[in-house]
Amino acid sequence: MLLIKGLLYYYFPTKHDFYVAVIRYAAEQLLNETEPDPGLEPKERLRSSLKAYFGYVDRHAKAYVALLRGGVGVDSQVASIVDNVRQSYVQRVSENITRGRAPSPKQRIAIDGWVGFVEATSIAWLDQRSIDQEELCDLAIAAFAMIFHGDANDL
Repeated sequence: MLLIKGLLYYYFPTKHDFYVAVIRYAAEQLLNETEPDPGLEPKERLRSSLKAYFGYVDRHAKAYVALLRGGVGVDSQVASIVDNVRQSYVQRVSENITRGRAPSPKQRIAIDGWVGFVEATSIAWLDQRSIDQEELCDLAIAAFAMIFHGDANDL
């Protein structure tokens, strides 16, 4: 045990540094696993990425919930990592719906809100498990469609 602790502190000066490195690694894994397939049509690209996201959330449920419910507000480095992941998703969605143009201010706010919706519904799903992962994916896509293809044509 002493050897492991010595090695840990050799690579990471503090427990906090180790914690941040673990969060950073998990964030990289999540982004890599949910990378959209550019060969798919936009709706299928979104579905594929969401399925990968919800699969990751399911496999890492306790850590995911702990991070989003408490870990972000306490630590600025962790909050920055989580925010970078969110902004990566916002960028991906923006590119998917605006086809390379910068999103309008309304679109940007709507995309930010939708990403938050996906996070919140993920946590609710993990707590309740009242629908399956495919239904959760359908729910996120339906919300996306309502936002971007509903009656609010000026988005």
